[in-house]
Amino acid sequence: MTEQIDSRNVAEAAVKSLGLLLLVAALVMGLGRSLMELSEWKQAKSAAATSSISSDQK
Repeated sequence: MTEQIDSRNVAEAAVKSLGLLLLVAALVMGLGRSLMELSEWKQAKSAAATSSISSDQK
């Protein structure tokens, strides 16, 4: 009887840890995507500023 309970507890712990791992992975991927978009936005902004400065100098 106790062996069945122990195996059930192990299975529940495995499912919970897997769910937590997936949650952390999703958060890391979302954060990485946000950082990539932020860096792309900064690059586009600096490129626009550079092009406007060079057009002002002409």
